[in-house]
Amino acid sequence: MNRKAKKPKIAQICDGFCDDITSYFEDIRKKISENLLKLRLGVIEQTVDNVIENFFREGIKDINESLKGKLADFNKDFYK
Repeated sequence: MNRKAKKPKIAQICDGFCDDITSYFEDIRKKISENLLKLRLGVIEQTVDNVIENFFREGIKDINESLKGKLADFNKDFYK
């Protein structure tokens, strides 16, 4: 029996929040890509797509870490 450990509630909230932001950023990236393709700028589209993806990935990672830290601090203060 190999059970995964249940994530703490704070981690679940952070992950859900970051999933929502990731989805939002993915929609933006798709719209930019589609518009660049309409302009027949395929090479530029691919480069821009990669830059946006890397930027969003790092941004989401930073947001997730920051949010988890803030919620953990709040949780400690709340239960004092």
